[in-house]
Amino acid sequence: MIPRSIATHAAMCAAVCTAVFAVLSACGTAAVAPADAAPSPFDPTMAAPTASRASVASTVLHSELRVRGANAEPLVPGTAPTLSIQSLCQSDDPKGACIGTTTYEFDPKVIEVGAVSGEGAACTPVAGLNAVSCAVRQRVGESYVMKVVVKIDPDARGETLIALSAVGSYRVHPDTLPIALKPRATLHVMQTPDPALLINGARQPFTPTRVLVENAGPSAVHDLEVKETFSASPSLLLDLDPDSRGACRGEGPLECAFGRLGPREVRRFGYSAMLSSQVPSTTSTATITAHGDVDLGPPVHFQLLHVGRQYIGLLTYPGTIVQGQSFTAQVQFFNIVPTLAGNDVIPLAWEFDGGDDLELVEFRTSEPLLSCARERGTNRLRCATPDISGAHSGGDATLTLRARHAGVVDASLIWSTALWGQYAHRYSLLVDAPSAR
Repeated sequence: MIPRSIATHAAMCAAVCTAVFAVLSACGTAAVAPADAAPSPFDPTMAAPTASRASVASTVLHSELRVRGANAEPLVPGTAPTLSIQSLCQSDDPKGACIGTTTYEFDPKVIEVGAVSGEGAACTPVAGLNAVSCAVRQRVGESYVMKVVVKIDPDARGETLIALSAVGSYRVHPDTLPIALKPRATLHVMQTPDPALLINGARQPFTPTRVLVENAGPSAVHDLEVKETFSASPSLLLDLDPDSRGACRGEGPLECAFGRLGPREVRRFGYSAMLSSQVPSTTSTATITAHGDVDLGPPVHFQLLHVGRQYIGLLTYPGTIVQGQSFTAQVQFFNIVPTLAGNDVIPLAWEFDGGDDLELVEFRTSEPLLSCARERGTNRLRCATPDISGAHSGGDATLTLRARHAGVVDASLIWSTALWGQYAHRYSLLVDAPSAR
């Protein structure tokens, strides 16, 4: 039972009945009695009449809730909607009135009361309580609207109640208003690089891959499980990163249990993969599915490229990146097997783009034939070399980068050769906020 706050007011009307309806539209104001009419109980100079026990018993404040224009619409945890409650004064006595104070109290574990306003009544937050009180002075048939912004805890589930109480010439009915809670979350899954290169043949090195799972909210997700399956044939050989083995297991498919994932939080896991034997260059698909106590949408698919005689490029960067702090990333190219035509000239061109969020601070390279130029006003670097077929020529470079924002930031690496065509890889980097001092 939610506690109720009671304010003390003198009883001021005889038989009065009040009803509360939740609405988003404003209520009409009370009619003003003509100057020569009989004294009104709303006249501040008039003493409030003493209500009999029978008349107070017949005076009711009837309650009904409406959210965003619809009755009984569930609220979404993690949001801050506006609730509207309309109060209607009703009584068997047409000359009656509702005079007193109505208090609306919310469960502090679920809802935090924000801005409050009243139309037709003075409504204010109650100091020290998670509640709103309205000073009621309504004739029979008149109503007022109380509006309150409520911040709902992202972990809330099931149902919450608004408890109503009154002190004055009327009673409230019902004395609780139930509100259904329906969590909703959007999950963003990113695999980097995308597409991922897998080198044909068990004797080739493993290719590192990272997966980021971000909850875009608004609600928290509980009991989150992520599963990644692979369509590659023959099956991939997988090696989980050491820091991923606590939450993840398996050798393909991979299964990870992350538990709770709050709004704007990110979980990650990483692995390295390669093909078990030499096969023709082809493609396969990695499929990631996520389950929790909230519907998280359909599976997400990523492309894997199985390459044999190829010249491939990778962007490597630290596992921990902090907003505003510089870090070093490597652009590296690998010739998987010796070139087919040893005497042919094979030019290479590549481009790194950090977008708006990943600042390119500086770059350097030790390759004698590689020339690089930064595009003015951007974080884009273009490099080229006339020939990569020789033993002492390549396209590697070292980049100094700085992330401008915390969260997930994107970058891309594009390269091309006359012999093997063009590839474009997208990278999603997780950036931590700086620690508070």
